[in-house]
Amino acid sequence: MEPTPLDAALAFLRAVLDSPGVVLPSLGDEWPEVEQLCARYNLTGNAVPDAWIAAAAQSHHLHPVTFDKGFKGFRKLLKSSMVTVLKA
Repeated sequence: MEPTPLDAALAFLRAVLDSPGVVLPSLGDEWPEVEQLCARYNLTGNAVPDAWIAAAAQSHHLHPVTFDKGFKGFRKLLKSSMVTVLKA
């Protein structure tokens, strides 16, 4: 499977962000929690941005929905009811 071309990916994200009820929260306040998660669980590679997503979601009381099977590991950071991992 080839990666989605940049133009198509950005168009999709613009459509999502322009949808009614979608709010793009400001980020940054959760950074100390990201650092703590990375240190506590010795995170590296792709787990670091996943930790940031988990911390931001928790900080803003959001429910992430993803196709990223690797994100399942963050159910220990977020209650299982707080994240949905979809099957492709």
